[in-house]
Formats: sequence, structure tokens, C-alpha cells
Amino acid sequence: MIARVLFAVLTLVAIASYKPAESQRTESFNGLNLVDKAGNIRKPGDYRDRYQALGTYAVVDLNGGTDMHYTYASPGAGEYYRKNRKFADGTVLVKEVFGTDHAQMTTGDAHWASGTKVWFVMVKDEKRTLSRQPAVG
Repeated sequence: MIARVLFAVLTLVAIASYKPAESQRTESFNGLNLVDKAGNIRKPGDYRDRYQALGTYAVVDLNGGTDMHYTYASPGAGEYYRKNRKFADGTVLVKEVFGTDHAQMTTGDAHWASGTKVWFVMVKDEKRTLSRQPAVG
């Protein structure tokens, strides 16, 4: 009997505390806020946590070296693009290029990202052309 009551209480607590996952989309997001009056763009501090990962790929240099490229889009950018086939004004894309390390593992020759080599930030602005010079680290 105690087990049934405990189960019922725990079930009610779980149901009462349930909250559906929230979208990354932020209605008030505007990447143009990352641009100063001179047109310089700063890298958003929380892009790895809040931005959508668009993809990762590796560029192999046969002369010794592999880079891994990560691309992120501001909240809501992917959804807007799929609906409209273009990016919304204020959309931010962040691209990071990492060097790699590798080692022979039990599953084979493994490679992973290590150390940012360069990063880029792009902001869609229909009135101006904005770009940020690549920065190391």
C-alpha cells in the first residue's frame, strides 16, 4: 500500500513539474545589435549555447593537417530560412575553424577539434554590407 501511495505521489510530482522543451528561437533576437556605429561586428558570447548548429565538416590537407569547420546560426534563422528560402534581416552566422588532434584508438584513427584557429561572424543587413575580419583564437 505504501508503495502505491509513493508511486502516485511521485507520478503527480513528475506531471506537475513537466515543462515542454523551449525552442531556441527568441522573438526579440536581432543580430544587428552586435554591430557598432563603425560597422564592426563582435562575436556573440553565447553562440555555442544558444545558436543552432548548421553543420560541421573537415578539410583534409594531404601535406599534414586537418581543419574542422563549425557553423552556427542565430536563434530562429534555420526555421525562417526553411519557410522563406532566404535569411531574415539581422540573422547571424558564426563560423569557427579548429585545428585537430588525432590518435590511434580502439575504433581506428580518431580526429577531434582542438584550438580555434580563426572565426568569422556574418550579419545579414539589407541596408549595409557587414563583415568581421577573421580573428585568431
